[in-house]
Amino acid sequence: MPVDERARFHLYQQLTELLGPAGADTLMAHLPLAGWAEVATKGDLDLLRAATKADLDRTAAELHTEMAELRTELHTGMAEVRAEVERSSRRTVVALVAVMATLNAGMLAGAAVLVG
Repeated sequence: MPVDERARFHLYQQLTELLGPAGADTLMAHLPLAGWAEVATKGDLDLLRAATKADLDRTAAELHTEMAELRTELHTGMAEVRAEVERSSRRTVVALVAVMATLNAGMLAGAAVLVG
C-alpha cells in the first residue's frame, strides 16, 4: 500500500513523541519518498546488469556479422573494379597499338610518296 504525505506526517509526529525531533528526522530521512516498491535491490541491479550485458553481447555479435558481410562485399566490389580496369586497360592498349600502326603506315606511305 503506497504511503501518502498525510500518513508520513502522522508517522513523523509519532516518532517525534517517541524519539524526539532529531531522532524522528534521522529515521524519516532513511525512508523512501515513493515507497519501498520503488526501491531497487541488489538483485534488481544484478538482473539489469545481466540484461544489459546480454543486449551488448547480442549487439556486438550482430555488428561483427555485419562487418564481416561488409568486408566480403568490399572485397567482391574491389575484385570487380580490378577486373574492369584490367579489361579497360587491354582495350586501351589494343586501340593505341592500332592507332600507332595506322600512323606508322601513314608515315611510311607518305615517305614512299616523297621519295618515289
